[in-house]
Amino acid sequence: MAFEERRGRGVKKFLILAGSAAALALVGLIVLLIAIRPDRRVEGREGPLELARRFMEAVQEEDVDAFMGCFVEEFPIPGPESGFDPLRMGVEIDPRRFLEISFQGVDFEFEGVELELQSLEGDSATVVTTSGRLFMNPLGTELARDLAEEPLVFRMVRRDGSWYLTENPVPYIT
Repeated sequence: MAFEERRGRGVKKFLILAGSAAALALVGLIVLLIAIRPDRRVEGREGPLELARRFMEAVQEEDVDAFMGCFVEEFPIPGPESGFDPLRMGVEIDPRRFLEISFQGVDFEFEGVELELQSLEGDSATVVTTSGRLFMNPLGTELARDLAEEPLVFRMVRRDGSWYLTENPVPYIT
């Protein structure tokens, strides 16, 4: 085999390896860019949009543990500003039991919900609904809410790398 022919094969192998390395680097860059978007999981943690979706799923499934896990601290019992103050009435209420009772009184169903990250500043974010409907039946009364006209607002903070809601965006649970 002539030197020229062997050199030609070596150049072809080099070009194939260089092209493969460049393609692999491009794929890695794309994966990295997707991973750092605020609405994607980063290092196994959810972003603001995923938290809003997880919250809606917890509400629809009436999953008390998942619901409480969406908030910064334990789910707060409504205070005096809501007109209900169990401490002033001499009643001690377990937040988990209070939620169970709240979920028993209303069924929720989300349909066609689209979310938008409205703001992301440091460790604070706001997500809003841009379309979809929320069906609920408080006290047996069928209600539908157009989530484009009356959006749900999910206000949240990031603590230790994870996002948590600071208030309940859905009516009739508390």
